[in-house]
Amino acid sequence: MDPKKARVVVVDDMSAIRDLVSACLRDMGVRQIAEAVDGNKALPYVGKADLIICDWDMPVMTGLDLLKEVRSRPSTKHLPFIMLTAISDKTQVATAIKEGVTDYITKPFQPKQLYDRVSKNIANIQKSKPEDLGFEDLTEM
Repeated sequence: MDPKKARVVVVDDMSAIRDLVSACLRDMGVRQIAEAVDGNKALPYVGKADLIICDWDMPVMTGLDLLKEVRSRPSTKHLPFIMLTAISDKTQVATAIKEGVTDYITKPFQPKQLYDRVSKNIANIQKSKPEDLGFEDLTEM
């Protein structure tokens, strides 16, 4: 998939991380980015997204809970999901893998690392979705 057509949801309770990830995505050519402060706020965009980049430790709905919700839905069970988190405990990484995470990046991260992982996941997306589904560049949904 062309990055210009990709719809990416960035989920993190820290605005500085959302801003950094969104800036990296824009540098890659991604034009449709939605941001959410927790998994619950991201839910309305899950079915419209091509990729989710999500922190683990957030209030209201954690990244792991969002991952479980995404994997439980037939329409999104194969949606690429990158966990971008400070949690590097092997048990928790194993839990994320068991729950179906597509990729895992530990904070702090280098922009090139994010670029490589996002590029790989976007390249694997086979179909493109219509562009008029209300997926716009938002901040703190």
